[in-house]
Amino acid sequence: MTVYVDALRHYPASKVSHVSVYWCHLLADSPAELHAMAQHLGLRREWFQARPLPQHCHYDLTPADRVRALAAGAQEISTRTFLRQRQACGAQELAGPPRR
Repeated sequence: MTVYVDALRHYPASKVSHVSVYWCHLLADSPAELHAMAQHLGLRREWFQARPLPQHCHYDLTPADRVRALAAGAQEISTRTFLRQRQACGAQELAGPPRR
């Protein structure tokens, strides 16, 4: 299974969330791998994000979830490197079939 986590980033408090938080992304080479790891981590399917572009498909992770993902075999990678890899091999697979 090739699943990745990028670095934690600080997201300052905003009008939507009044708390300053740290998040990172759970990414994968295929939708099956991404959803399998998310399920293993106990993430809810409705938390899956496939926007704004197909190659940005991911789940957001808290710092604790990131630690658990790494313990479960996820590899650390920069978001920039991941996106470069996805663009090079065609990212449409990650988004699945087009919605009608």
